[in-house]
Amino acid sequence: MTDRGSGRGVYAGVDVGGTKTAAVVMNEEGEVLGRARRPTRPGDSGVVESVVAAIADARRLAGITAPLRAAGVGVPGAVDPVRGFVGRAVNIGLDGFALADAAAAALGVPVRVDNDVTLAAQGLAHRLGETSLALINLGTGFGVGVVLDGAALRGHRGAAGEIGHLPFDPRGSRCGCGLVGCLELSASGGALARAAGGRSVPRLFSDAAAGEASSATAVEAFCAALALGLRIVVQAYDVDTVALGGGVFASQAMFMPRVRAIIDDQAASSSFLRDLRITERLRVVDDTSSSAAEGAANWVRESSTIT
Repeated sequence: MTDRGSGRGVYAGVDVGGTKTAAVVMNEEGEVLGRARRPTRPGDSGVVESVVAAIADARRLAGITAPLRAAGVGVPGAVDPVRGFVGRAVNIGLDGFALADAAAAALGVPVRVDNDVTLAAQGLAHRLGETSLALINLGTGFGVGVVLDGAALRGHRGAAGEIGHLPFDPRGSRCGCGLVGCLELSASGGALARAAGGRSVPRLFSDAAAGEASSATAVEAFCAALALGLRIVVQAYDVDTVALGGGVFASQAMFMPRVRAIIDDQAASSSFLRDLRITERLRVVDDTSSSAAEGAANWVRESSTIT
């Protein structure tokens, strides 16, 4: 295979999720040369090993021998992208970890770290030609990445978009973040998996559609929580497009009509909500882990701080 990463080298982007780590390798022109996925190992050393191994897999599968110039890494949770410090990422077992430094030491190249959904939103906005976009990613948790006027919104401490940890149910369970009844405990792939109780999530939806009472109750609770999450995102950021991503949306036909109906019912009695036209902004998108990995690779490729 011809090594299209010749010249000055290649750039890697990695998305570390709660269950899988996805990597891409990109050349100087922004062309993706290789992709790979592997299971995520949680914890400080486990995440670093997952990043290194996923990049190695992507290079090997694509036959890339050109040197690696830099890597970008996306993780769930609050991240200081300047220092590459992960404050707390409960779904992958990080809590106060200098991931950029540790990954740079393991790879031997500069590494930058950011929130995974922020990077996915950047990658998706670039792909769609959008300058005003919010990406809601329903994976293990409820992640939100926001692009306004073409720039990613990160916030003062890298916590912009952490809507999944807003209080939703004061009688709910304690979240891994330490709070009680967070939104993502009701509106996420993890929430559906818990409600399924050993069944697949598609089976939960089909049982609910067939009228099985406990399944129908669980799906209705999920739809109500997701509808609120969508409202919060639109009211907080007023973006043109709200992209919906994550494996849960493979079953969108089983729940999105109900989510839209809940929002429309609320708008029927509120001119404020009606004027926002929330459901008209919604767009289901394909694999967001690819968007996050591509966004991470583009970030380091285009960054003037990487020399």
